[in-house]
Amino acid sequence: MRKQLLVFSILAALLSAGPLHAQTPPSPAGKDGSPPHAMKSKGRDCSKASDPKACEQRQAKLREAYKKAEESCKGKEAAERRSCMGEQMCAQAPDPAKCRERGAKQNEQRQKLREAHKKAEASCKGKEGADRRSCMGEQMCAQAPDPVKCRARQKERGERKGPQK
Repeated sequence: MRKQLLVFSILAALLSAGPLHAQTPPSPAGKDGSPPHAMKSKGRDCSKASDPKACEQRQAKLREAYKKAEESCKGKEAAERRSCMGEQMCAQAPDPAKCRERGAKQNEQRQKLREAHKKAEASCKGKEGADRRSCMGEQMCAQAPDPVKCRARQKERGERKGPQK
């Protein structure tokens, strides 16, 4: 899950960096022999884009960039791999410096979220099931930049999912 989050964060940074900005490519996982963790997003439906052909070209470029980055980072694991993938993807971006800056900002936000989650887990230790979910939600929202907005999103998600066991 963390690998996917990092990959998608890097892809988002690359996508917003210039002409490649669009959407995450469709998942090739399993079809072309790529590893199962590679790009599990369904991507954007280019048939709904204002310029479907350009959309498909951007997706193809992004898939190719990702494959090159993966090839360069083969054999590396965990933090070393994340760092390598970020560098490789940004090296292929139209504005590598801007891409790296965006990646650093996302890493900082991710670290803050991890710390908030650890604090919430400590506060909710010993609780199980619905009580734990409720406690974790309250604790995470209490640490959020906009707690009111966080609680509203949490309530909306709860209504969509229906009652939890």
